[in-house]
Amino acid sequence: MKNQTKIIAISLFGLIVSFGLVLSVVNPTLSKIDELNKAILIKIIEQKQLEEQITIFKNSQRDLARATGKQSISESVLKREDLQLAIQKIESAALATKVSESMAIVDETDPLKKGSVDKQLINGKSFITEVPYTLNVSSDFRQLIDFMRYMEHLPHFTEVSRISLQASGGSADSKGTFSHSGTIIGSIESVFFIQKK
Repeated sequence: MKNQTKIIAISLFGLIVSFGLVLSVVNPTLSKIDELNKAILIKIIEQKQLEEQITIFKNSQRDLARATGKQSISESVLKREDLQLAIQKIESAALATKVSESMAIVDETDPLKKGSVDKQLINGKSFITEVPYTLNVSSDFRQLIDFMRYMEHLPHFTEVSRISLQASGGSADSKGTFSHSGTIIGSIESVFFIQKK
């Protein structure tokens, strides 16, 4: 029995050592393999995201290459010295629609008007600046609508920030019946967007 006990003891000791060896060597190796699998999965996800971004970029390049009128967009932002072109377009629109207009421009480069513009329409612009202007108009309703359509289709960037309109006074006849003149007077506050120097 002593031999059998020794064999059982040695076998038991071998099993315990084997189990300890499995725990100390194999288990950390399995943990490392699990960590590597997670890292590989993250890399695969990042690769797919990068491939999607590349596809989006290539599609954007292709669409941009097909776009027409790119040059006219960049030309829509005037240089300060070309501002008179936009003013002439507005005056031509007023003439074409028979709208009586007068324009007042607040130019920040004018030392007398410096600081008179207290609020910008668009903040954080790095390549453009605003030149505010006010149009005082007088016309009938249809002419004013036509004039606004002209302004909407100007080839240069401008934005209307406020419009105020009112009916011009009318007249009363001998019976006291009041009739409107059909004339609208108004003020249109806008800005030209021009290139910063």
